[in-house]
Amino acid sequence: MAIIYSYPISNSLTGNDLLVLTDKDNPSLPTKTVTLSTLASFVNSQPQGGIGTTDKIVKFTDGPAGLIGDSSIIETSAEIIFEKDTLFSYQFQGDSGGAVDGTFTLLSGGPLNFIDPAGAPTGVDTRMKYTGTDFVFGRGLSSLTISNAGNFAFSGQVTIPSVPVASTDAASKAYVDATIPAADVKKIDVTLSTSQLISLNGGGTLSLIPAPGAGKLLAVLNVILYLDYNSITYNFAASGLSDGVSFYIGTDKSTSINTTILNSVADKYVSYDFPNNDLNTDIQPNVAFTIQASAGMTVSQGNSPLKFSILYREVLLP
Repeated sequence: MAIIYSYPISNSLTGNDLLVLTDKDNPSLPTKTVTLSTLASFVNSQPQGGIGTTDKIVKFTDGPAGLIGDSSIIETSAEIIFEKDTLFSYQFQGDSGGAVDGTFTLLSGGPLNFIDPAGAPTGVDTRMKYTGTDFVFGRGLSSLTISNAGNFAFSGQVTIPSVPVASTDAASKAYVDATIPAADVKKIDVTLSTSQLISLNGGGTLSLIPAPGAGKLLAVLNVILYLDYNSITYNFAASGLSDGVSFYIGTDKSTSINTTILNSVADKYVSYDFPNNDLNTDIQPNVAFTIQASAGMTVSQGNSPLKFSILYREVLLP
Protein backbone atom coordinates (compact mmCIF):
# COMPACT_ATOMS: atom_id res chain seq x y z
CA MET A 1 0.00 0.00 0.00
CA ALA A 2 1.34 3.44 -0.96
CA ILE A 3 2.08 6.08 1.67
CA ILE A 4 -0.62 8.79 1.62
CA TYR A 5 1.75 11.70 1.03
CA SER A 6 3.09 9.91 -2.02
CA TYR A 7 -0.26 10.14 -3.87
CA PRO A 8 -0.54 12.80 -6.60
CA ILE A 9 -1.89 16.26 -5.56
CA SER A 10 -5.40 17.15 -6.75
CA ASN A 11 -5.65 20.78 -7.87
CA SER A 12 -9.41 20.68 -8.52
CA LEU A 13 -11.71 19.82 -5.62
CA THR A 14 -15.43 19.02 -5.81
CA GLY A 15 -18.02 18.21 -3.22
CA ASN A 16 -17.96 14.54 -4.22
CA ASP A 17 -14.22 14.13 -3.58
CA LEU A 18 -13.39 11.71 -0.74
CA LEU A 19 -11.26 11.95 2.36
CA VAL A 20 -10.04 8.95 4.40
CA LEU A 21 -10.79 8.99 8.12
CA THR A 22 -11.11 6.70 11.16
CA ASP A 23 -14.53 6.11 12.74
CA LYS A 24 -13.76 6.75 16.46
CA ASP A 25 -17.31 5.84 17.55
CA ASN A 26 -16.71 2.23 16.45
CA PRO A 27 -14.55 0.20 18.89
CA SER A 28 -12.82 -1.56 16.01
CA LEU A 29 -11.80 1.84 14.56
CA PRO A 30 -12.62 1.02 10.93
CA THR A 31 -11.25 3.20 8.11
CA LYS A 32 -13.96 5.04 6.20
CA THR A 33 -14.36 7.83 3.62
CA VAL A 34 -16.35 11.09 3.68
CA THR A 35 -17.18 13.55 0.88
CA LEU A 36 -15.91 17.11 1.07
CA SER A 37 -19.47 18.50 0.95
CA THR A 38 -20.48 16.36 3.96
CA LEU A 39 -17.41 17.54 5.87
CA ALA A 40 -18.16 21.21 5.05
CA SER A 41 -21.76 20.90 6.28
CA PHE A 42 -20.55 19.32 9.51
CA VAL A 43 -18.03 22.09 10.20
CA ASN A 44 -20.60 24.86 9.52
CA SER A 45 -23.11 23.25 11.90
CA GLN A 46 -20.75 23.37 14.89
CA PRO A 47 -20.72 26.23 17.47
CA GLN A 48 -18.20 28.89 16.42
CA GLY A 49 -15.40 29.84 18.74
CA GLY A 50 -14.50 33.26 20.20
CA ILE A 51 -15.41 35.27 23.28
CA GLY A 52 -17.34 38.60 23.20
CA THR A 53 -20.31 40.57 24.53
CA THR A 54 -23.81 39.55 23.44
CA ASP A 55 -25.40 41.96 20.90
CA LYS A 56 -22.17 43.91 20.39
CA ILE A 57 -20.94 44.19 16.82
CA VAL A 58 -17.37 42.95 16.50
CA LYS A 59 -14.44 44.79 14.98
CA PHE A 60 -10.76 44.18 14.38
CA THR A 61 -8.97 45.48 17.47
CA ASP A 62 -5.64 44.63 15.85
CA GLY A 63 -5.97 44.16 12.11
CA PRO A 64 -2.43 43.06 11.26
CA ALA A 65 -2.44 40.52 14.08
CA GLY A 66 -5.95 39.28 13.17
CA LEU A 67 -7.45 40.06 16.61
CA ILE A 68 -11.16 40.84 16.99
CA GLY A 69 -13.16 42.28 19.89
CA ASP A 70 -16.18 44.39 20.89
CA SER A 71 -17.01 47.65 19.06
CA SER A 72 -18.98 50.57 20.59
CA ILE A 73 -22.12 49.60 18.62
CA ILE A 74 -24.86 47.45 20.18
CA GLU A 75 -27.58 45.93 18.00
CA THR A 76 -30.66 44.51 19.69
CA SER A 77 -33.97 43.42 18.20
CA ALA A 78 -35.39 46.89 18.89
CA GLU A 79 -32.59 49.42 18.40
CA ILE A 80 -29.01 50.24 17.53
CA ILE A 81 -27.06 51.99 20.28
CA PHE A 82 -23.87 54.03 19.84
CA GLU A 83 -22.07 54.09 23.18
CA LYS A 84 -19.73 57.02 22.49
CA ASP A 85 -19.25 60.05 20.23
CA THR A 86 -19.88 58.99 16.67
CA LEU A 87 -19.12 60.93 13.50
CA PHE A 88 -21.16 60.22 10.37
CA SER A 89 -18.96 61.73 7.71
CA TYR A 90 -21.24 60.98 4.76
CA GLN A 91 -24.67 59.41 5.11
CA PHE A 92 -26.83 57.76 7.77
CA GLN A 93 -29.75 55.96 6.18
CA GLY A 94 -32.37 53.90 7.96
CA ASP A 95 -34.28 52.41 5.05
CA SER A 96 -34.72 52.70 1.30
CA GLY A 97 -36.64 55.94 1.75
CA GLY A 98 -33.83 57.64 3.63
CA ALA A 99 -35.76 57.95 6.92
CA VAL A 100 -34.49 56.98 10.36
CA ASP A 101 -37.35 55.35 12.24
CA GLY A 102 -37.70 54.37 15.89
CA THR A 103 -35.67 55.75 18.77
CA PHE A 104 -32.24 57.39 18.60
CA THR A 105 -31.02 57.66 22.22
CA LEU A 106 -28.06 59.67 23.51
CA LEU A 107 -27.02 57.79 26.66
CA SER A 108 -24.78 60.63 27.90
CA GLY A 109 -27.22 63.45 27.22
CA GLY A 110 -25.88 64.78 23.93
CA PRO A 111 -25.47 67.03 22.15
CA LEU A 112 -26.36 65.56 18.78
CA ASN A 113 -24.66 67.68 16.11
CA PHE A 114 -25.47 67.80 12.42
CA ILE A 115 -22.69 69.48 10.41
CA ASP A 116 -24.38 71.43 7.63
CA PRO A 117 -22.95 70.49 4.23
CA ALA A 118 -21.81 73.29 1.97
CA GLY A 119 -24.20 74.61 -0.64
CA ALA A 120 -27.93 74.27 -1.10
CA PRO A 121 -29.85 71.24 0.26
CA THR A 122 -29.83 68.31 -2.15
CA GLY A 123 -31.16 64.78 -1.99
CA VAL A 124 -32.74 63.59 1.25
CA ASP A 125 -33.60 66.31 3.80
CA THR A 126 -32.05 66.23 7.26
CA ARG A 127 -34.85 65.57 9.74
CA MET A 128 -34.82 65.32 13.51
CA LYS A 129 -37.76 64.37 15.75
CA TYR A 130 -37.82 63.70 19.47
CA THR A 131 -41.25 62.21 20.13
CA GLY A 132 -41.31 63.08 23.82
CA THR A 133 -41.49 66.83 23.16
CA ASP A 134 -42.47 66.93 19.48
CA PHE A 135 -39.32 68.78 18.50
CA VAL A 136 -39.01 68.75 14.71
CA PHE A 137 -36.08 70.18 12.78
CA GLY A 138 -35.81 70.12 9.01
CA ARG A 139 -33.18 71.30 6.54
CA GLY A 140 -34.74 72.15 3.20
CA LEU A 141 -38.24 71.53 4.60
CA SER A 142 -41.10 74.00 4.43
CA SER A 143 -41.42 74.52 8.18
CA LEU A 144 -39.75 74.44 11.59
CA THR A 145 -42.01 73.36 14.48
CA ILE A 146 -41.11 73.68 18.17
CA SER A 147 -43.71 72.74 20.76
CA ASN A 148 -44.01 71.84 24.45
CA ALA A 149 -41.88 73.33 27.23
CA GLY A 150 -38.25 74.29 26.86
CA ASN A 151 -35.93 77.11 25.88
CA PHE A 152 -34.44 77.34 22.40
CA ALA A 153 -31.70 79.82 21.47
CA PHE A 154 -31.10 80.82 17.85
CA SER A 155 -27.73 82.44 17.13
CA GLY A 156 -27.61 84.37 13.89
CA GLN A 157 -30.46 85.35 11.60
CA VAL A 158 -33.79 83.56 11.35
CA THR A 159 -35.53 84.37 8.07
CA ILE A 160 -39.31 83.93 7.66
CA PRO A 161 -40.67 82.83 5.24
CA SER A 162 -38.25 80.34 3.78
CA VAL A 163 -37.98 81.84 0.30
CA PRO A 164 -34.27 82.73 -0.10
CA VAL A 165 -33.42 86.39 0.35
CA ALA A 166 -30.20 88.25 1.04
CA SER A 167 -28.85 87.54 4.53
CA THR A 168 -29.83 90.86 6.14
CA ASP A 169 -32.70 91.92 8.37
CA ALA A 170 -33.60 94.68 5.91
CA ALA A 171 -33.88 92.24 3.02
CA SER A 172 -36.02 89.86 5.08
CA LYS A 173 -38.33 92.71 6.12
CA ALA A 174 -38.56 93.93 2.53
CA TYR A 175 -39.56 90.44 1.38
CA VAL A 176 -42.26 90.11 4.04
CA ASP A 177 -43.55 93.64 3.34
CA ALA A 178 -43.77 92.84 -0.37
CA THR A 179 -45.47 89.47 0.23
CA ILE A 180 -48.10 90.39 2.82
CA PRO A 181 -50.82 92.74 1.55
CA ALA A 182 -50.20 96.00 3.40
CA ALA A 183 -53.01 97.96 5.07
CA ASP A 184 -52.79 101.68 4.36
CA VAL A 185 -53.39 102.60 8.04
CA LYS A 186 -50.09 103.28 9.78
CA LYS A 187 -48.73 104.68 13.07
CA ILE A 188 -45.61 106.71 13.69
CA ASP A 189 -44.07 108.09 16.90
CA VAL A 190 -42.12 111.36 16.67
CA THR A 191 -40.26 113.39 19.32
CA LEU A 192 -39.34 117.06 18.83
CA SER A 193 -36.40 118.25 20.90
CA THR A 194 -36.05 121.49 22.84
CA SER A 195 -33.78 123.00 20.19
CA GLN A 196 -36.26 122.13 17.43
CA LEU A 197 -39.15 123.80 19.30
CA ILE A 198 -37.16 126.97 20.05
CA SER A 199 -36.22 127.09 16.33
CA LEU A 200 -39.89 128.01 15.70
CA ASN A 201 -39.10 131.50 17.05
CA GLY A 202 -40.06 133.97 14.31
CA GLY A 203 -41.67 131.23 12.23
CA GLY A 204 -40.57 127.82 11.04
CA THR A 205 -41.57 124.28 10.01
CA LEU A 206 -40.92 120.93 11.69
CA SER A 207 -41.67 117.65 9.87
CA LEU A 208 -43.74 114.96 11.58
CA ILE A 209 -44.39 112.58 8.64
CA PRO A 210 -42.30 112.84 5.46
CA ALA A 211 -43.91 113.02 2.03
CA PRO A 212 -45.07 109.48 1.10
CA GLY A 213 -43.82 109.46 -2.50
CA ALA A 214 -45.31 109.86 -5.94
CA GLY A 215 -48.86 108.57 -6.37
CA LYS A 216 -49.66 108.69 -2.63
CA LEU A 217 -51.16 111.15 -0.17
CA LEU A 218 -51.35 111.41 3.61
CA ALA A 219 -54.70 111.39 5.43
CA VAL A 220 -54.15 111.99 9.16
CA LEU A 221 -56.73 110.37 11.47
CA ASN A 222 -55.57 111.13 15.00
CA VAL A 223 -52.64 112.72 16.87
CA ILE A 224 -51.79 112.20 20.53
CA LEU A 225 -49.60 115.06 21.77
CA TYR A 226 -47.58 114.64 24.96
CA LEU A 227 -45.57 117.48 26.50
CA ASP A 228 -43.02 115.62 28.67
CA TYR A 229 -42.43 118.44 31.16
CA ASN A 230 -38.87 118.83 32.40
CA SER A 231 -38.08 121.98 34.42
CA ILE A 232 -38.20 125.15 32.27
CA THR A 233 -41.56 126.27 30.87
CA TYR A 234 -41.82 127.37 27.24
CA ASN A 235 -42.85 130.97 26.55
CA PHE A 236 -44.60 130.71 23.18
CA ALA A 237 -46.37 133.98 22.38
CA ALA A 238 -48.33 135.30 19.40
CA SER A 239 -47.73 138.85 18.17
CA GLY A 240 -51.11 139.06 16.42
CA LEU A 241 -54.47 137.35 16.36
CA SER A 242 -53.59 135.42 13.21
CA ASP A 243 -50.31 134.06 14.58
CA GLY A 244 -50.00 130.56 16.02
CA VAL A 245 -48.61 127.04 15.74
CA SER A 246 -50.67 124.65 13.59
CA PHE A 247 -50.63 121.27 11.90
CA TYR A 248 -50.28 121.30 8.11
CA ILE A 249 -50.63 118.73 5.33
CA GLY A 250 -48.51 120.35 2.67
CA THR A 251 -49.83 123.90 2.44
CA ASP A 252 -53.28 122.96 3.77
CA LYS A 253 -53.64 124.31 7.31
CA SER A 254 -55.34 122.05 9.85
CA THR A 255 -55.85 122.10 13.62
CA SER A 256 -53.97 124.70 15.69
CA ILE A 257 -52.01 123.93 18.87
CA ASN A 258 -52.98 126.34 21.61
CA THR A 259 -50.01 128.13 23.21
CA THR A 260 -51.37 127.26 26.67
CA ILE A 261 -50.63 123.60 25.82
CA LEU A 262 -47.08 124.36 24.68
CA ASN A 263 -46.50 126.57 27.75
CA SER A 264 -47.79 123.98 30.23
CA VAL A 265 -46.06 123.80 33.62
CA ALA A 266 -46.65 120.03 33.96
CA ASP A 267 -47.01 116.95 31.78
CA LYS A 268 -49.74 117.52 29.22
CA TYR A 269 -51.67 115.06 27.03
CA VAL A 270 -53.93 116.16 24.17
CA SER A 271 -55.81 114.15 21.52
CA TYR A 272 -56.58 115.68 18.12
CA ASP A 273 -58.96 114.07 15.63
CA PHE A 274 -58.65 114.89 11.93
CA PRO A 275 -60.09 116.53 9.93
CA ASN A 276 -61.39 119.22 12.27
CA ASN A 277 -64.30 121.53 11.38
CA ASP A 278 -64.17 120.70 7.67
CA LEU A 279 -60.48 121.58 7.41
CA ASN A 280 -58.06 119.69 5.14
CA THR A 281 -60.32 120.22 2.13
CA ASP A 282 -57.40 120.87 -0.23
CA ILE A 283 -54.65 118.40 0.66
CA GLN A 284 -52.11 117.61 -2.03
CA PRO A 285 -50.49 114.30 -3.02
CA ASN A 286 -46.94 113.56 -1.94
CA VAL A 287 -46.61 116.29 0.70
CA ALA A 288 -45.40 116.09 4.32
CA PHE A 289 -47.37 116.40 7.57
CA THR A 290 -45.78 119.19 9.63
CA ILE A 291 -46.26 121.72 12.38
CA GLN A 292 -45.65 125.32 11.35
CA ALA A 293 -45.27 128.52 13.34
CA SER A 294 -46.23 131.81 11.74
CA ALA A 295 -43.73 134.66 11.54
CA GLY A 296 -45.33 136.46 14.49
CA MET A 297 -44.66 133.60 16.94
CA THR A 298 -41.89 134.03 19.52
CA VAL A 299 -40.24 131.55 21.91
CA SER A 300 -36.91 131.83 23.74
CA GLN A 301 -36.94 129.24 26.52
CA GLY A 302 -38.09 125.76 27.55
CA ASN A 303 -36.51 122.31 27.93
CA SER A 304 -39.34 119.79 27.56
CA PRO A 305 -39.53 117.36 24.62
CA LEU A 306 -42.79 117.33 22.67
CA LYS A 307 -43.88 113.81 21.67
CA PHE A 308 -46.44 112.74 19.04
CA SER A 309 -48.15 109.41 18.35
CA ILE A 310 -49.80 109.77 14.93
CA LEU A 311 -52.36 107.46 13.31
CA TYR A 312 -52.69 108.07 9.58
CA ARG A 313 -53.43 106.57 6.16
CA GLU A 314 -50.95 106.44 3.32
CA VAL A 315 -53.40 106.35 0.44
CA LEU A 316 -52.36 104.90 -2.93
CA LEU A 317 -53.99 107.09 -5.56
CA PRO A 318 -55.89 105.40 -8.44
